Amino acid sequence: VSTQSTGDLFGDCGSLPGIRQASPILKGAIWGKVAGKLNGKDISLDEIEMTLRKPKDHGFKFEEDSRIHSAIVCASISCPNLNIGAFFPDQIDEQLNATMVNWMANPKKGFTFDNSTNSVTLSAIFSFFPDDFKKPTALEFLLPYLPVAGAAFVKGHLKDVKTSYFSYNWDLNGDHMPCDSSRPCFSGIDAIITGTSLFCVCLVFLCCFCASKKKSNSYEQV
Repeated sequence: VSTQSTGDLFGDCGSLPGIRQASPILKGAIWGKVAGKLNGKDISLDEIEMTLRKPKDHGFKFEEDSRIHSAIVCASISCPNLNIGAFFPDQIDEQLNATMVNWMANPKKGFTFDNSTNSVTLSAIFSFFPDDFKKPTALEFLLPYLPVAGAAFVKGHLKDVKTSYFSYNWDLNGDHMPCDSSRPCFSGIDAIITGTSLFCVCLVFLCCFCASKKKSNSYEQV
């Protein structure tokens, strides 16, 4: 689906490949933009994530729970799979265990191991937030959620296993987003800002060149 964006200098816009393209570069990352309201207060995706990761820093009394990363989904292919259904207070422990197991069972974006190279590959999320996974190491934290063969391998190689991370694919984990007048088109204001910036850079370069040329001529006259 594609709709005409009146602010786009290049006419019709195509669908967006990922969530990071849902905000113009000149207007800041999508994570910091208002995503909705919570108790009447505007809240961004960043604020939602940070509240879930560090609840006590945001006025909540419950403890931090690293399993929350298996339930935070940013609509990208490499994110943990989206849970089917809502999370409920009286089921949250079982649900987070289930989403962790589901995540680690995926050998393309969760966890995999290789006996021949004595190595494991983990989701890049473990490299994005290393301080969130300590028990005292990420692999020890993951042991209860790994497939049987993977858990046995990790237990036998905790001291010398090599750890690497999957490349993170930010493309949408579903159909591409249709765009509308709010999509990050290269709008008129973007063109003005870009053009002005380029003009200023060229002007500075020209001034430096002229000053350098004038100085060179002065030396030659001496």
